Amino acid sequence: MNGEVDMIPAWSDMVLQQQNEGLLPDTIKMQQITPGFNGGPTYLMVNKESDKKEAIYQFLDFVLSPEAQSVIVEKMNGFPGIELENMPQETQDKFKGVAEGFRTFNIGDLGTEINKRWQSEVAAQ
Repeated sequence: MNGEVDMIPAWSDMVLQQQNEGLLPDTIKMQQITPGFNGGPTYLMVNKESDKKEAIYQFLDFVLSPEAQSVIVEKMNGFPGIELENMPQETQDKFKGVAEGFRTFNIGDLGTEINKRWQSEVAAQ
């Protein structure tokens, strides 16, 4: 805020939070580095044995709606989990410069091993 630095590496939620709190001026802009340094994935799943699937699908539809994603942006300073073009123009403008160049999150064989251990050590108990 006092002009000591011109550029810093930061997550988009950090920049948005600090702008919302007046710690960074509105003149600060975000830009994605190439290749992008993505965070980890968040999963929402439906248990195939559930007898509440219809309600779960309605909930998932809501979570993936622009309305719910706007709450993530406005209240949590998070990056929307849907295509930015489906968000309000104001949100698109906030993330201008950081909405491209994302890589798919992949932990390779480690993911397979994590799933195997979860199945044998947690789910099987």
